[in-house]
Amino acid sequence: MPGEDAAPPSLIATIGLHASASTWVFNVVRELMIAALGEQRVVAVYTDKIADVPDAAALAGRTLVLKSHHGSAELDAWLEAARPRIFLSMRDPRDAAISMAQRFNVPLNQTVYWLAEDCNRLLRLAAQGHALLR
Repeated sequence: MPGEDAAPPSLIATIGLHASASTWVFNVVRELMIAALGEQRVVAVYTDKIADVPDAAALAGRTLVLKSHHGSAELDAWLEAARPRIFLSMRDPRDAAISMAQRFNVPLNQTVYWLAEDCNRLLRLAAQGHALLR
């Protein structure tokens, strides 16, 4: 069967707006990889900074499942070089901003700022043809 012996991806990134079910997407991807490879072969992290990505030695022979929101230029450059499978999650930003303000009891203008950063990143990534979940 074609692809039967294909190696599993070594990096999968789940990137989404805050309050867009991004944690749910991350959890599903992580659990699917654990079911396929075993818990010891999967490393899962949340980060928006390259400094929080485990080093190569910690990832040897393992699949990294990464969750991120607004990210950083350094993280995005690293992801571009690594060429992971990327899953994007999107929700109407107006709805997400109100949901976050209520959930975290923070001013609406703060959640709008967070989501603007997320949206800028998602626009760049969606244009590259990654899977987009709404």
